Amino acid sequence: IVERFKGLNLDITPIIDYKDMGKLYFDAGLCISAAGFSLYEIACVGLPAKQFACTPINTDCKEFEEKGAICNLGYYKELDKNTSKTTLQNLFCDHSLRSSMSRNGKAFVDGLGFERVINKMNNLISIAGENK
Repeated sequence: IVERFKGLNLDITPIIDYKDMGKLYFDAGLCISAAGFSLYEIACVGLPAKQFACTPINTDCKEFEEKGAICNLGYYKELDKNTSKTTLQNLFCDHSLRSSMSRNGKAFVDGLGFERVINKMNNLISIAGENK
């Protein structure tokens, strides 16, 4: 994957196995990332991102793209050099799009999922206790 992006001749520094991703996401202005749990983290902090899928079928990328939180580059083995470079350059130059992606990501992933799960579990425990 790193080799594919090197071929784009853009000033991109790959960061692999970084220990403080939250700080990196918070301080960054744009991210290029493989899809996965990082989609949720990136959206939650409002970081505009270009994502690529590591598998041919990745519904998460499509869902996040439909919400306007990311730009989906597609399956990494099918990345087209010219299209990838053009879409990256367009995003670099489009402050309005990056701002919109940031707002959309924060709206889609609010970071309160843990609290919702705990509240539901507490409700279920209360209901179970009442039904004894």
